[in-house]
Amino acid sequence: MSNNGWIKIHRKLQRSPMYQNLNSKQRDVMMQVLMMASHEETEWEWQGEVCKIQPGQFVTSLDSIRQACGKDVKVQSVRTALLKLEKWHFLTNEATKHGRLITVVKWGDYQGDEVNTNKEINKEPTKLQQSSNKELTSIKNVKNNKRRIINNSSPVKSENFTDNARDLSNYFSKTLPNKNLIPKTQAQKAKWLKCFDDCHRLDGYSYDQIRQIVEYFRNDEWWRSKFLSPLKLRKTNRDGVKYIDLFWTALSEEGEKGMDNEALKVKRANIAKMKKWGWSAEKIRENYPDYVEK
Repeated sequence: MSNNGWIKIHRKLQRSPMYQNLNSKQRDVMMQVLMMASHEETEWEWQGEVCKIQPGQFVTSLDSIRQACGKDVKVQSVRTALLKLEKWHFLTNEATKHGRLITVVKWGDYQGDEVNTNKEINKEPTKLQQSSNKELTSIKNVKNNKRRIINNSSPVKSENFTDNARDLSNYFSKTLPNKNLIPKTQAQKAKWLKCFDDCHRLDGYSYDQIRQIVEYFRNDEWWRSKFLSPLKLRKTNRDGVKYIDLFWTALSEEGEKGMDNEALKVKRANIAKMKKWGWSAEKIRENYPDYVEK
């Protein structure tokens, strides 16, 4: 990372769905990522091996990013922000033996030479829209001056999702007595997988928590005929509350019934203290995984 020079930020970033969906801490992380990225190809030696990074890349750690952010940004906030930025195709995040390799996908759009940058700015301003709105991501190859376009509007394939999402999808399928309800096409399978990954990345539930919800409510006498697709998890009821939040609250209350009064008092007192200290729901769940913000 270079401490010299400057970066370019176009004003239309403010209007992008990605930026509007980030909270203040996540925006802080995004800005630090832009400032920490290398502006040119860089080489260094690590354990006798020559390592190389390209413009828009840098090797770091969660704690290094945290130290560059404001004092209210914690490691968990950095982790969540990177997951969200990765979901929006703003960056890629890869663990390597040298550290965490961050790659800003759109680096060439606005950080390249002035002539090509102006060409990018004068184009139709749609590149910072969500992939579902047919986002086009430009990646510039400075060496041969060629350009290739990745169209994210093409159907998402099931192999693009996590193994955890696939396991949940397979489990959910096995609970359905009517096999016609099981996805048949690639697009249908991808919707299920995306839903499970979104429940984890966007809604903040662990895959274990999601599995507990599926296991409980797919076996519930009343819900088993109504909870026939995981897509219901991210839908909302008449009050605008997501069903995954309703399910987890009900499951947590059911679990509390089995706790003795003393343990329950301690738990509730601890959570009350954490909330008074200003802890986020995400941080509280690190200590009490079944905690749901009300």
